[in-house]
Amino acid sequence: MGFWDSLSKGINDFVESLNSNGSVNNVSFTDLSQRRQFNELYQANQPLVATQADILAYSKRVAETVAVNTPDTTVGQIYTELCRFEEYSKKEKPHISCLNFCLMDKSMCEECMARRIKAMNAITLIENPQEYRNQFVVGNGTGGAAIKCSLCGAPVPAGSTVCEYCGTTVEFGGGNKIHVESEADIPNVVMAAYELVQAEVDRLSDYLSGCGIVDVLTKMYECFMVDIEGNGQYIANYRQNMYAAYQLKKKPMTYSQINSTAQKYGLDISSYLIAYLTQEPDIYNATEYAANEQAIKLNEEAKQRRAEQNRRLEEIKQRAMQSKKEIDAIVTQSRQRSMSNYGYNGGGGGSSRKCCGTCANYIDSINKCSYESELSFTRNANDFCGKYTSR
Repeated sequence: MGFWDSLSKGINDFVESLNSNGSVNNVSFTDLSQRRQFNELYQANQPLVATQADILAYSKRVAETVAVNTPDTTVGQIYTELCRFEEYSKKEKPHISCLNFCLMDKSMCEECMARRIKAMNAITLIENPQEYRNQFVVGNGTGGAAIKCSLCGAPVPAGSTVCEYCGTTVEFGGGNKIHVESEADIPNVVMAAYELVQAEVDRLSDYLSGCGIVDVLTKMYECFMVDIEGNGQYIANYRQNMYAAYQLKKKPMTYSQINSTAQKYGLDISSYLIAYLTQEPDIYNATEYAANEQAIKLNEEAKQRRAEQNRRLEEIKQRAMQSKKEIDAIVTQSRQRSMSNYGYNGGGGGSSRKCCGTCANYIDSINKCSYESELSFTRNANDFCGKYTSR
């Protein structure tokens, strides 16, 4: 076996020995290598603009490329979880009110759809205030007996606009009305719809916090930070920020906030609540919107600070270059003035008997002094300048 073969085998045996023990500094070589490879591949081909589904599919493809047959590594775990979420996201949406991008198990669809249909119908009543008003009986009036669904026969709760079992629309006749003491007790139609919508967003927030998506995103972030020194705190902060972002979804809104946020998106209230219910990309509640705007502002301020810093650095650079030119000019002028004051002792005269011919600073080949080599004129080998250094 040759030297290089022996060396290669020795390295391989060493790595296998370390991997068989699981890790070095609690990080296996395979795991570390895969995280680096995932980071490089992901950054190299990352789509600039993509939906959540596109990002999920892209991340899965990268993880699959890196972590084939290694389910216990960080990237292997990412791949396993992304496969599960992709399967959920591909399920057929049973209703128009379903989430734009849903990671919930199919077993949750029936119950979820009933609630979302109820919320959607409540939103439609915003544009039909009289129909909304017809749900209520004021004072001592009678609302009649509770009614059943005309299609499936299921009991319909008071105030419901649709059967929660089959989705049949309820006509508000003599029965199934809500009793209130006065007109003032009739809830605001917008707030009545919003409360149903926010209840669904709250459920979504709780589900996302516990379904494993935070773990997957944190593992991906670990891959992106693999070579950053002291990355443990960055990763911990990222995870904490993820949970904090889901909690922001649960911040309630007043009527004024609903109205103003809808206007910021250029939507009427009904359209905004529908988009908020289905969690369309970049559709936020008032608190999320303010936080996002603040993040954008801080990012812009950071860009401006960097631009201002670069501008100042460029000014400093230009001033330094100008100063250097001025100093060079002063030095050159000083040398020229000194040259004009040099005495001439032809033939090596003078009491010191020193001359250029025996000076270490004199360059015979070009007939110039090394101190004055940039000057256009030359001197004779016997000129004496006062900077004599014996050879």
